[in-house]
Amino acid sequence: MDNIFPSHFPTFYYHNNLKLNDDFNRPFFEGFRKAYQKQINELILIFKPEEGYQDVCETDTDFERGVLVRPSFMFWLENSYPHVTQEITELLPKDQDNVLIFNWLSLFNLSDQDIELVFSLYKGHVFIDDTFEVHAQRTVVMENYLKSLGYNLDNVTFWTNHPTPDNKLEDTIVRHNWLHLQEWGRTRNPNTKHKIPFYDEGPLLDYDNKKFKILSLNGHSTFPREYIFKLISEQGSLITDSNDSDELRYSFVSPWEKNRKDTNWYAWKDRKRWVPRMLPNDHDDLWIRDRSSNPQWWNESFFNLNIETNTTWRTTDARLITEKWMKNILYLTPGFNVGDYAGLEDYQKSLGFNIYENHIDRSYDSIQDFRERAQTLVKILGDTPKPDKKQWKMMNRIALENKEHFINVYIPELEKTFVNAFMERFSG
Repeated sequence: MDNIFPSHFPTFYYHNNLKLNDDFNRPFFEGFRKAYQKQINELILIFKPEEGYQDVCETDTDFERGVLVRPSFMFWLENSYPHVTQEITELLPKDQDNVLIFNWLSLFNLSDQDIELVFSLYKGHVFIDDTFEVHAQRTVVMENYLKSLGYNLDNVTFWTNHPTPDNKLEDTIVRHNWLHLQEWGRTRNPNTKHKIPFYDEGPLLDYDNKKFKILSLNGHSTFPREYIFKLISEQGSLITDSNDSDELRYSFVSPWEKNRKDTNWYAWKDRKRWVPRMLPNDHDDLWIRDRSSNPQWWNESFFNLNIETNTTWRTTDARLITEKWMKNILYLTPGFNVGDYAGLEDYQKSLGFNIYENHIDRSYDSIQDFRERAQTLVKILGDTPKPDKKQWKMMNRIALENKEHFINVYIPELEKTFVNAFMERFSG
């Protein structure tokens, strides 16, 4: 791939699981939680009011406690453009006119003295990487929290997901599909273990391989996923107890219990009958499961149902398509994509992808109310027939065009968007 970085582009300095302390910074984390609590009312939530940031710090594990975790963005940067990256084994690089990149979670592992060094004394640019998780609000809270502690953040930018429908970029909380860059970096790196693999195109496109109408893979519970599967279970003909329906096969491996609070309209009386559910050869490990899957499932399925991760934001003008959407594209499988807010299919169209409008009823996508949108989607899932051979050939052409567009147009354009956006902020 051609070098897209200008000759005067800075060096990204990063830490690779550097052990700094024996524990995370508990007072700093609790202060952040209190700041988050004050900003909960800014969020537009579909299912339930959020009560606060989680009680347990994500870095409170034996492996991550006191460690500066390798930033997720480095999967792309280091693999595709290693000449602009450099690993360091100390908190600050000796060359302080460049960029210091932190995994967002690593901020809680900085001592008060370390925080002072990074946000008061470091002369370069600080890049806060939150491109793996899907929680833009927490970056907003962190920015405000650091400012409330007296830090000047003129040389700091936060990079996270949740793009707007028109992909307009902000000044300090820079939202876009950065998740796709770091996942693409994993996929393209032969040494990365847990990544989205490539499968042979022939079996994926072969009509004679197809046995099932819809495949759905859910790594863990979210309220949208559970509500839609509640509706699917009530529909009556899409799924079976033995999970061998030729209409819809699914994995729903990790239903969460501890944070689940039913509301009157959401109650799922026979939930234990339908979740958990695992397809043969699926993974117990969430990390692996979200990035891999059995090629046979995709070879045998016409469509994929992708119920996206939650997108809690201040407005409904947020879109989110994750690595699960990438599988639709890379595995040449037309997808039904739905999330918290309307317009997820239309958003893909704005990125240059064909959304099979001549073959799939997308009327659910424009419905603002989530419950009505979910109900319409489930009805469409039942009403959509398996394509015949002629229709499948036409859909094959679209699938191949979408994959080509992803690899040769979309990813390169996203890379250029990142470079231009970053240089604006670094130089500004």
